Amino acid sequence: MRAIYRCRVCGSFTEEQSHCSSHAELLLDGHRRERLSKLMSGMLRHFPEAGGLKLDPQG
Repeated sequence: MRAIYRCRVCGSFTEEQSHCSSHAELLLDGHRRERLSKLMSGMLRHFPEAGGLKLDPQG
């Protein structure tokens, strides 16, 4: 998974290191992004109450 950056000029989130002709700030490297994605998927599917999440009737 690719890293996530935040543009220092406009505040947009991007997977590119540069945005608005300026170097973007690294927020989440690819490895941590993948781990966070798997954690959130597991919590939503199996243990939403453990994370304080409330799902609507459609899930």
